[in-house]
Amino acid sequence: PPAPPPPPAPPPPPAPGKTHYEAPPCQSDEVEAAIQGAGGKVCAPHCDQSACPTDVPEGTRARPACILQDSASGSKYCALACIVGGCPTGAKCAKLGGFMGVCVYPDSSPADKVLTLAGQETEDITV
Repeated sequence: PPAPPPPPAPPPPPAPGKTHYEAPPCQSDEVEAAIQGAGGKVCAPHCDQSACPTDVPEGTRARPACILQDSASGSKYCALACIVGGCPTGAKCAKLGGFMGVCVYPDSSPADKVLTLAGQETEDITV
């Protein structure tokens, strides 16, 4: 008898290990943005109404935090906050004033969006 037809191919799986805060291209719920004064780009999820996603690239010690702001729209975005290092592979800890920095992927090409560090007065600082 003739061989049965092969089963249909399964749909391609999502990119293995794709997390938030990776180098661009970004996921659908992130924006690719440059950070003013940091010399690099990030994939930044919104945090206007929700907490920052906590899935970070493997080996990352920097913590997701709602620390970026689009000065044009006032929208807030998450980034990986770093002090010395702990950024994902390929990223650097760019200091943006004080001791805190943001993990960015070095990239000097123009970005659609430029984000700034959100004003200190809007952060919940616990002592």
